[in-house]
Amino acid sequence: MTDTRLAAARALARGIVHPGEETLLAGLDPGLWQVAPTSAGPVLALAGDLHLHAAELAGLPMARLSPTPAKTLLAVLLATRTGAAHPYPGVEATVDDVLAVLGGTTMGPQAAAHVKGGLNKLHTWRLAQLGPPGAEEPVTADLGVPVRLGPAVAVWSGPWVGELMTLVGHLAEHRSPR
Repeated sequence: MTDTRLAAARALARGIVHPGEETLLAGLDPGLWQVAPTSAGPVLALAGDLHLHAAELAGLPMARLSPTPAKTLLAVLLATRTGAAHPYPGVEATVDDVLAVLGGTTMGPQAAAHVKGGLNKLHTWRLAQLGPPGAEEPVTADLGVPVRLGPAVAVWSGPWVGELMTLVGHLAEHRSPR
């Protein structure tokens, strides 16, 4: 993650922009973020239809994805895509939908287990959410379990996000129907 995105995640988790961060945060994509003046000082806010609670970003871990979780994240992006310029929040899909993107019934049980393990890692890193919204019990990836993009995706910003979504759109157009 870039310093700007880390600063944005921290500011959003805190709910306030610390002195000196305004310049760094001014580089954020203005279509997604805005620094709003309040009586308590400037607050970093998500613009448009993006809504997160600061608690959702508290303690956000940094992750370096190995090939299986990276491929699984791409499958989640495809399964939850809306065609919007930013992937978050996306639509709700299921573990079955993610598996279908990666080959579905043609993948063996061991490959499916690796994808489910990748989904569990993405869930831990808050890149994906498993289970129904507001589920209190821990949920693991299994057939039929709902999958959504996680709050860590909401802090993605910069031109690379648009490039990624263009790639996801091309992949979606060229993949065979389910």
